[in-house]
Amino acid sequence: MGARLPGAGQTGGRTGAAAPLAVWPPAGARRIDFDGLYDCLADKGFDYGPMFRGLRDVWRRGDEVFALATLPEAARNSAGGGFLLHPALLDTVLHAVVVGGVITVTDEQG
Repeated sequence: MGARLPGAGQTGGRTGAAAPLAVWPPAGARRIDFDGLYDCLADKGFDYGPMFRGLRDVWRRGDEVFALATLPEAARNSAGGGFLLHPALLDTVLHAVVVGGVITVTDEQG
């Protein structure tokens, strides 16, 4: 899995042609609705508080999942500037793999 930033090529362990992500939403991607995501996760034993609910948009194009996430203001203030990438933001971005259908959360995992 790699990462893409607007206007930059792909980074990470994957090889092959990677087009820059110069526009949002990604060209050819379809938006995925995730209303009720956190209620569903709580039902499975994963109860996320407000600092971990920064997922704003999820889009899918083929096997690729794109996420737009923000760090809530409370988390920005609590970090004291000590994180290069805040753990709450990293965790929030990973919720996109559930929304995008990459993994399925079951009762056995909670």
